Amino acid sequence: MWDALDTFRLYRNVVAAGTLHTLAMTTEVCEELGLATVPREVTPGLRPVREMAGVDSELIDWSSTRRQRIEDVLEGLTCKYAKEHGRLPGEKARQGLG
Repeated sequence: MWDALDTFRLYRNVVAAGTLHTLAMTTEVCEELGLATVPREVTPGLRPVREMAGVDSELIDWSSTRRQRIEDVLEGLTCKYAKEHGRLPGEKARQGLG
């Protein structure tokens, strides 16, 4: 019997699902090509991302234009959040600001 898709739970876990998909894809590609993955801290204090070993950080930064646009405005958004809430944002709030 088919049931309706629980979109509320899907929405709540969309980041985790995306992370799991990326990890599975990266692992499969690296195994197929004989490469290794390594953790890289993108944002201090947040969990690291997994990526292929040996890729120069300058190349990653150069190709990550979306991330750079976020970083360009994140500091201002963090200051605004701190003024409105009287504290710095936690991990979930920082992800929301990004």
